[in-house]
Amino acid sequence: MKIHSQYNLGPKPAKRVEVAIGNWDMVALSLKHIDVGINYTVWKSWHVLIRNDTDDVYTALGINGKTSGHAEHTSGRGDTIMSLYRGVGGMYNHVDYDTAVFERGVIVLEY
Repeated sequence: MKIHSQYNLGPKPAKRVEVAIGNWDMVALSLKHIDVGINYTVWKSWHVLIRNDTDDVYTALGINGKTSGHAEHTSGRGDTIMSLYRGVGGMYNHVDYDTAVFERGVIVLEY
């Protein structure tokens, strides 16, 4: 017996976008603002992948909690801006992350 419902009881599938972080010398600048192009009111989840200068180690921003860094929407910066923070004295405050002209990684945003 097949049961039909007029209601959509399941979760709505999330859409996903990948946004390049761009150049970021993480030692010189502990903060970077990225325009992800999606209003923060519909963000469901995000992951930030950080590459080291030799492009052989990939880690998630926040892997060691806020000591390594974190990402969030910051009020007053614009509705589509995600702010990335490098923790003071954390793992990214190191010469392995200090190249100024280097594609630092990617943000994967579900909304």
